[in-house]
Amino acid sequence: MEHTRIIVTHYGGPDALQVLEEECPEPKDGEVRVKVLAAGVSLPDVMMREGIHPETPTLPFTPGWDLVGVVDRLGDGISVFEPGQIVAALPISGAYAEFVCLPQRELVPVPSGLDAAEAVSLVLNYVTAYQMLHCSAKVRRGQRVLIHGAAGGVGSALLQLGRLAGLEMYGTCSSRGASAVSDLGGIPIDYQQLDFVKEIHRLTGEGVDAIFDGIGGTHIWRSRKALRLGGTVVAYGLTSSLRGGRLASARSGRRHRFREIRIFGLYIAGGWLLSGRKRVVPYSIQWLKRLRPAMFRQDLIALFDLLQQQKIKPLIAQQFPLAEARQAHELLGNGGVTGKIVLVPQRVVASSLEAALTITPTWSNFALGLKSKLGVQKMQKRKLGKSNLEVSAIGLGCMGMSFGYGPAKDKNEMILLIQAAVERGVTFFDTAEVYGPFTNEELVGEALAPMRERVVIATKFGFKFGPKGEQIGLDSRPEHIKQVAEASLKRLKTDFIDLFYQHRVDPDVPIEDVASAVKDLMHEGKVKHFGLSEAGVQTIRRAHAVQPVTALQNEYSLWWRKPEEEVLPMLEELGIGFVPFSPLGRGFLSGKISENTTFDRSDLRSTLPRFTPEARKANQALVDLLGKIAKRKKATPAQIALAWLLAQKPWIVPIPGTTKLHRLEENIGAASIELTPDDLREIESAASKINVQGARYPEKLEQMTGR
Repeated sequence: MEHTRIIVTHYGGPDALQVLEEECPEPKDGEVRVKVLAAGVSLPDVMMREGIHPETPTLPFTPGWDLVGVVDRLGDGISVFEPGQIVAALPISGAYAEFVCLPQRELVPVPSGLDAAEAVSLVLNYVTAYQMLHCSAKVRRGQRVLIHGAAGGVGSALLQLGRLAGLEMYGTCSSRGASAVSDLGGIPIDYQQLDFVKEIHRLTGEGVDAIFDGIGGTHIWRSRKALRLGGTVVAYGLTSSLRGGRLASARSGRRHRFREIRIFGLYIAGGWLLSGRKRVVPYSIQWLKRLRPAMFRQDLIALFDLLQQQKIKPLIAQQFPLAEARQAHELLGNGGVTGKIVLVPQRVVASSLEAALTITPTWSNFALGLKSKLGVQKMQKRKLGKSNLEVSAIGLGCMGMSFGYGPAKDKNEMILLIQAAVERGVTFFDTAEVYGPFTNEELVGEALAPMRERVVIATKFGFKFGPKGEQIGLDSRPEHIKQVAEASLKRLKTDFIDLFYQHRVDPDVPIEDVASAVKDLMHEGKVKHFGLSEAGVQTIRRAHAVQPVTALQNEYSLWWRKPEEEVLPMLEELGIGFVPFSPLGRGFLSGKISENTTFDRSDLRSTLPRFTPEARKANQALVDLLGKIAKRKKATPAQIALAWLLAQKPWIVPIPGTTKLHRLEENIGAASIELTPDDLREIESAASKINVQGARYPEKLEQMTGR
């Protein structure tokens, strides 16, 4: 299969861009092939075309810093993404193509339904703006800022994000861009007619608190004159050969701009020496992406969230077919562009992601895949008991990503998986300090920080650790509970814990004291809801009398039904929700584990009596039963096992764990499977005849439950 990409054959003007038809690239191990839906056109692209950007690749090369596309094909070793998934990337070069192959760590999931052109605007322009505002300048509500080139891609992003931050904003622009700057909440300053330094002092009296300067060179010195004492210039560009609104020619521009780069460095150094009076701070998105890739990912996801909520609306100057990249560069080079210029590799200019896919016949297979994703039924919600805590009908247990089931998985891959769960409607995430210990909370916190308002996080306390992190017993003393809460808040990167469980009942501490300690944390706003795990019936009643218990977390599945005897009736009586962990029998009920399966010695299943080869062979009958029902329902055994749990009570919310995207989607799919009364009777009748073999825990661990 052939595809089109744009190459730079020589350093120079727009005519250096050539259209190349060639064989479509194949992904290597660890790579994902992406069908590009939208590629941004930016000044760094122009600088690379002219050969004057510090990161210009060797000739010939394909320009293009930012893209949004659809996963097309996977290389070996890919566990997080799948064909049809929408993703974004900042490859620095290579985006001007119909297909690109990128390492999976470079990709960020994009929520379904977003406009592709708007989404690609966030990757370079809005991340740059967001970082400069909140990390480089550290702006505060009510401060005054000046934005150079305020009608451009980064400038308009700064205006929109600045308005959300409550800033007083001024923006230099041409007369053509004045209305756009004004519409976005800024006060326009026509740089062609006015001296911006004098105008700022006329309007403010003492100057502004921060200036965002993408021009560079000697312009930074003039920008500093518009600052108040203690203010900051954030210098984010080297595009100082803009002359009269146009880019300098390639012939003279290269020498000129290298001179400007040296001047830029001198002013940066001077700015640091004057720290405390008027600072100059450099910003580079390349530095951010390389040195702090997790921060880049988090900020981009947070911006996607703002776009979904319609709190920001990127300005799109114009969209061009990929083959018209020259015209796109000419438009950018002429200056005065309002918003972002975008290339659409589908050979047609589409106004939305759905249109971009629909109108391209050769891409109909992926269009169908994406349409099915966009039309997926909304995840059902459930309330845990009589509380007001509403969560997705199926949650995600995160323990196995870091602990308990073999070596810890790749952190970046698990962050992507957790974020993929949110985009698929999962809102309930379970972790604990003991998982790792501590590393699982850190993972969950990092993954969910950009979307904290959309999710419910449950974590747990109750264990004591030695100097090397080893478990050395239980500790639910009130003072220890409060210490754990503070540490968990930091690791989870949040101001509050939605659901705080006692992990195991501590026989040395009255449960009333435990409930009172959590009640104190709730009054302080650090905890929203109280939970217990594997507690006995009388213990739950006593705790509930002091502080209402929102949820109990116990093991419960078709192969561990003891909670049905006393626990479930008591929960229904008191109005307490139930959160079954290991709802798939630690993976056994999925049908993917047999008597011949081997487990790593760090996998807890290697120590469990129920996972001996003999027990697994005997218990296969339960999996066969699920498989029979699944075949009739066109589902999988795991989905039937989860659907059975959901059918037991409307206040039951299982939290299956996984480290694979396809398993995540399989589990989520269980929420849409309806088991009829006849189905449930058939399962009950057949299951009652199966004698499950093997204890679920060794005796020492079992003694810690039901107290």
